[in-house]
Amino acid sequence: MFGKNTQAGMQKAFDYMSQIGFLNSVLYALAYILFTVVGAVLQIVWEMSLSLTEYRF
Repeated sequence: MFGKNTQAGMQKAFDYMSQIGFLNSVLYALAYILFTVVGAVLQIVWEMSLSLTEYRF
């Protein structure tokens, strides 16, 4: 149940890709990947900053 709900939004996006054209679908996929990578990097930086402040007393 959980896995089905988390993928519902992306499945809708892939369903509409055939209607928006090839170039726009490629750009959409690249933007999705870019946002995913940026989010992961921000999470890593956030976790590192928390671990650095943890040992400063």
